Amino acid sequence: MTPEIILLLGIILIIIFSLFEKNIYYMMFFSIWILLTTMLASNHPSLGEGVFYFLNLNFVISPFIKFLKEIILFLGIVIIYINFSFSESKSHKVETYILILLLIWTFLMLISINDLVLLILFMELHGIIAFTLTGKRENSSLGKEAMVKFYLLGALAVGFMGFGLSAIYFVLGSTNISEIGFLINEFYMSEILLKNYIILIVGISFFIYGFLFKLALVPFHFWIGDVYHSAPLGVIAFFATIPSLSYVYLFSKVLFLLNFPLIALSLVLSIIYGTFMSLYQTKLMRLIGYSAIIHISYALLAILQQNTLGLEVGILYLLVYCVLNLGLFLIIIILKNNKLINELHLIEIVDFLKILKPNIFLSTICVSFLFALAGIPLLSGFFTKWYVYLSLSVSTNYLILTFLLILGFINSIYYIRLIRLVFFNNDLKISVDNIKEPDLLILIILVFIFIFNIMFFGIQNFNVAQIFSLT
Repeated sequence: MTPEIILLLGIILIIIFSLFEKNIYYMMFFSIWILLTTMLASNHPSLGEGVFYFLNLNFVISPFIKFLKEIILFLGIVIIYINFSFSESKSHKVETYILILLLIWTFLMLISINDLVLLILFMELHGIIAFTLTGKRENSSLGKEAMVKFYLLGALAVGFMGFGLSAIYFVLGSTNISEIGFLINEFYMSEILLKNYIILIVGISFFIYGFLFKLALVPFHFWIGDVYHSAPLGVIAFFATIPSLSYVYLFSKVLFLLNFPLIALSLVLSIIYGTFMSLYQTKLMRLIGYSAIIHISYALLAILQQNTLGLEVGILYLLVYCVLNLGLFLIIIILKNNKLINELHLIEIVDFLKILKPNIFLSTICVSFLFALAGIPLLSGFFTKWYVYLSLSVSTNYLILTFLLILGFINSIYYIRLIRLVFFNNDLKISVDNIKEPDLLILIILVFIFIFNIMFFGIQNFNVAQIFSLT
């Protein structure tokens, strides 16, 4: 628990610091310094592994959880910088740093928690902070509407989870995740479970409904388009990365307790919904939102197979997705710094690509990211999807595999058509200034992500199972 304590102390310090110093540069560097310190502490050799109790609270620490925390902290550092570039006022920037650090601390706690009561508590904390960040865009009625919708639906989801938890506790007499898994496996055909089987199923079902909302999966997907369209750009960058990775890992722990066929149906319907909504999108941020539904569903379908390959593939898939998303947001930062786009959240997809077209270097990087998200061969997104297909074939889920291949083909056609329309249409008039020399730091990060994207076939040959050895 040392990293979480260090980060919490750092948040308290930065709150005190913000009372006396409003300089946005100091706030950014102080926030990054806190995250770097926490990152070093999370990998300290003195930290043990296993089940730990802190103030009567149950936490689990494993090599995989340490690795996941380091990824979250690294993503947090990049997102702090993205928010620094996107923030629109001094008050916005100061508050946003503190809230994002609190969110990162919340997710560090969440992935270590081994108790359903604490899980609901911290998920509600995430909902409250995320609700606040969603409405941070100044003078935006759309932002306020999305904020209210997000809060009301989030409260309903937590209510579902609370009801489900009470039913689970009524049957099993425990809220500890490890004990619940043991009781279900040990007494699967016992008289106690058979007598209360319906109550247990209802309880777990309601608990799962809360996760479906947090991940914007069918039938709790209605909020994601409005939130991604209306929230500040830096906040969207956070929503598209850290929560997706953390909640998928937490959801996998619940899935390993009891696997419902209806979950697979929800994931397939989510991919269908995300695919066809993406086909008709003209706004870039909405496209990223519906793309998130598709990729989260892909990762969970792999994890749902309940084999070692599926769990490794699901987490690896989301890591690649998060990296590609951050690359897109870094490109948007370059356009914003060059004053080529103003209303960032309203930017049209075609206009976004038209602005990039004169700059061969940036347009090539952006196209590679979009093609990777579409699953075009020889890029990172293709290989991660291929691993998902492989995990489904190992589990002989050929019907779902066929659906995914068809939907993946439809999705890729949209991206290819979009690129052809902008980059291979000589009749398209472009009346924008060329992009000046971008920020060196952003340029270096983009080059690394680009190399990672195109060289993923070579990178992935290392033994992934060693990283995820104790998943």
